[in-house]
Amino acid sequence: MMKYNFLFLLFFTLSLFAQDSAITMRLSYGKASTADLGEIVTGTNNHIINDYEVVSLNSAFLLGDNFFDIANTTYYSNVELSYFKDYGYSDAYELTMFLKVFYHPKVFKNYVRFGFGEGISYVTAFLQVEKDEAIKENGKNSKFLNYLDITLDFNVGKLLSQKDFYIGLLLKHRSGIFGLINNVEHGGSNYNCIYVEKRF
Repeated sequence: MMKYNFLFLLFFTLSLFAQDSAITMRLSYGKASTADLGEIVTGTNNHIINDYEVVSLNSAFLLGDNFFDIANTTYYSNVELSYFKDYGYSDAYELTMFLKVFYHPKVFKNYVRFGFGEGISYVTAFLQVEKDEAIKENGKNSKFLNYLDITLDFNVGKLLSQKDFYIGLLLKHRSGIFGLINNVEHGGSNYNCIYVEKRF
């Protein structure tokens, strides 16, 4: 339990170094996929499981621009709370904390962003989709796993005269990084989501 407290303190401390007091909120909804991360990203497979749903609320604080001197990027400290509805099985809550970098291609005049987040995920109960994967791969489960947050969104605020209002696609990914975390080699889950995001 000590390591979870330390990580929470780390992300809380990072939020104190935010560039300004503005907070960005994101509300998302999605369903689980039987495909792995590579298949989803490449578009080769993305079979959706309708019985496994997730609703998430995310808060983010801007930490700075030009992440590691990479032009046209911004980076944020994020905390997210999710509710997983597994019909016929136990529901679960998830806490994720992660750092996220956005790339703003100049060619699209900041209408489009690509986002990549890396951090940690803890669930209050084992997700059924992860149990199914563990059984199929003869693997293990863990409530504590690595977390990836991959997004593509469009700034509709520029069209509606609203500041920083986005609609986008999100891939929520939990995994053990091939056994590096809690010996989970083939377990984990992927949820395909849609979201709205607004800076206040």
